[in-house]
Amino acid sequence: MRKSYKFIALAFIVSAAMQSQATIIMDQIGANPADMTGAGSASQEFEASFAAYQIGAIDDFNTTSAANIINVDVVMLGYGASFTANSWNQIRGFNVDVYSSVAAGAANLIGDQGHVVVLPNAVTFQDPYYPPGFLNRIYHIPVNIAIGAGNHWIGIRPQMDFTGNGQTGILQSTYAAGFPNGSNGMQINPGLGFGLGNPIATNANLAYRINANLVPEPVSMIALGAGALALVRRRRNKS
Repeated sequence: MRKSYKFIALAFIVSAAMQSQATIIMDQIGANPADMTGAGSASQEFEASFAAYQIGAIDDFNTTSAANIINVDVVMLGYGASFTANSWNQIRGFNVDVYSSVAAGAANLIGDQGHVVVLPNAVTFQDPYYPPGFLNRIYHIPVNIAIGAGNHWIGIRPQMDFTGNGQTGILQSTYAAGFPNGSNGMQINPGLGFGLGNPIATNANLAYRINANLVPEPVSMIALGAGALALVRRRRNKS
């Protein structure tokens, strides 16, 4: 009975330690809405009749270890003659994609390293965000995407019909303390409907933020487990 208790306690301590490693691995939003430029890069899944125009706005980030992405924040804008405040309510879902490279995204808008569709009732938002009087929102989108160590690209595309609703995009950011920054956001339009090429350089940082649970490497897990086991033994000896 005592051995089972020790095993359960050890598993609980290791699990709790892993969960405590949640961290921000990308932040080009910051805390000040005024760090948004007011300009944006189109990103949207249109209705089937506009398939050639399907477009994403992606930006890079890096992690030195494997990670589980648990939340992505994004500042979006609505624009076009048809876009009104009610257009936000016409979003059917949010495509969240992770790509291994710009080339992978330019070939297929579905992320080769991760793809989920998050329904609107699962997200929260702040509206309006910035600038005052503009139709902008910051969305907080929960996800569960496992990635490996290395460089990746993130993109979010709302599913919304263009007809009667207009367009959506990702705001560009001037957040100086952001990371990784680099002004290398890109747009990907595999169907070439916009006639601007594929990919399309934005020369800007896009307003994304990623929160993730880092996954310790095996050697770290051994050390973590040994420390937890020592703690259990110490407590047992005291009793």
